[in-house]
Amino acid sequence: MKRQVPPRALLQFTVPRCKKPVYSLYNPGAGRMYDNIICYNYLIEIHSMNTDVSKWLEEKGMIFLKEIGIAEGQTVLDYGCNIGHYTIPAAKLVGKRGKVYALDKDAALLNELIASAGKEGLRNIESIISISALNGVMDKVIDVVLLYDILHYMDKPGRKKVYNEIYGILRKGGILSVYPKHNQTDYPLWNLSGVRKEDIAAEIEEEKFQFTGESYKRLLHDNYCNMGYILNFTK
Repeated sequence: MKRQVPPRALLQFTVPRCKKPVYSLYNPGAGRMYDNIICYNYLIEIHSMNTDVSKWLEEKGMIFLKEIGIAEGQTVLDYGCNIGHYTIPAAKLVGKRGKVYALDKDAALLNELIASAGKEGLRNIESIISISALNGVMDKVIDVVLLYDILHYMDKPGRKKVYNEIYGILRKGGILSVYPKHNQTDYPLWNLSGVRKEDIAAEIEEEKFQFTGESYKRLLHDNYCNMGYILNFTK
């Protein structure tokens, strides 16, 4: 559901009689090329982002999710999973006795996720394109639902519909964990630009969930780590 569209493109050119490649950075918004010094800084930024992702997938993601409440043997739904930055650590954490459902409406992203999981030797991930795929078959047996960095794509009626769907598949006592990125106080964007995290907590409580608290943690957003508020609920 979350698409990653790079705002800038890194271009490499071959220069005659030059042993090293010359990099230029093209910014479509500005419609210009930047010099090699700026490009060098951007390369450092790219390296830092890649390091964040690697460390997250190898260890930090599992530590984070364990603190959220995910444990070995559980069944987890990653709603709006994208390429699996939370799906893969969750799959490692629940182990062979557990299972992770990766939900995204973009089939290409799901294919990329499953390919990445295969390289990690993970066979406990199943990709789905809608929550209806779990109705009946997985009725009320999901232990944890991750709703991370996805709510800004939905208007309030759309969000309420998702909360209701999640309530229907979550077991009694199960956890709904929400990362409301792009709310009013965290790089506001789209449908959450005028919504406070307290408002989000209130609208989820209106759908019968019990708010158990918030935590301020370092976590992965897209390809880099930042600090963010996590809102946790139980059914």
